[in-house]
Amino acid sequence: MMIKRWTLLCLALCLTLTGCGGDGGHTYDTQAPRAMTVSPTQNSVVNGATSVITVTFDEPLDATTIDLASISLEDGDGITLAGTVSYDVSTYSVTFTPTTVLQSLTTYTVVVAAGIADDAGNVRDDDMVWSFSTSDFSPPAPPATE
Repeated sequence: MMIKRWTLLCLALCLTLTGCGGDGGHTYDTQAPRAMTVSPTQNSVVNGATSVITVTFDEPLDATTIDLASISLEDGDGITLAGTVSYDVSTYSVTFTPTTVLQSLTTYTVVVAAGIADDAGNVRDDDMVWSFSTSDFSPPAPPATE
């Protein structure tokens, strides 16, 4: 009789402990945020003197990791343009808006620096770099007079 009780008790404990194990089916975010889209796109030609740079990520970001060091725009001479940075929590988009107009027929380089993190604390550990150009939007030359 004693063996039967111990067997039942051990069986009950095993079933109880088996049900307590694991993580309850939860998944944990261990991946750094990935850029899903960028605008302007790589090697595109922008037709205008004003352009907003936008990077949309695949998940919510930690807004405290986004600032002017997170995204920058350099002209063809390697000079970093001044601007403002914002984050849209509803679209997971980081936007850089230059405070100066872009120059005609110039190649610009966008750098999204390592260090942007998602809400789970996963940090991007590499820079993302791409370039785009501006078209010729200088005013036409005045007609020649005789």
